[in-house]
Amino acid sequence: HEDMEILTYVSSGVLTHGDNMGNKEGIKAGQMQRLTAGTGIVHSEMNEHDEVEHNIQIWILPDQKGHTPSYQVKCFSKKQRTGTLQKYVGPDDTGAMHINQDAHIFAGILPKGADYQYSLKSGRGVWLQIVHGSVTINDNITLNKGDGAGITDLEELDIQATDEAELILFDVAMDFQTPYRLN
Repeated sequence: HEDMEILTYVSSGVLTHGDNMGNKEGIKAGQMQRLTAGTGIVHSEMNEHDEVEHNIQIWILPDQKGHTPSYQVKCFSKKQRTGTLQKYVGPDDTGAMHINQDAHIFAGILPKGADYQYSLKSGRGVWLQIVHGSVTINDNITLNKGDGAGITDLEELDIQATDEAELILFDVAMDFQTPYRLN
């Protein structure tokens, strides 16, 4: 692959990653892998274990072509992810993995009955992906396992877990201009 930011979030099991940069490791539940394909990379991910593995892989266009390929993994324990959303990825130096795009990605587990508030800045939107469980957004929209919702034009997002819920939240600029044409 070339010129793509590839993110893989593992919610259960172990996903084995290998690439032509010499990286080979098992990515476990609670870990997110960031792969900048940049000028080109060959990689694979597979379940090499008996345990069922579940992951979500996200592909994001970078801010420009030709970045140097790179690889990184970020982990938060189940305890660290429970009751809040942890920041895994961002374009700035905040302790999160760096991504070559104006995108901030959080993940976590909300216990049944928990509330989580997220403030949206002007010109930004959110994609909320439910990995497991169910939530209600702003008291009127219910999302269940596998559902996702694009949210714009709100200042505050109130997420209520109606069941224990694992989710991923993407905060992105809404004035996104494709920086280049894909060939």
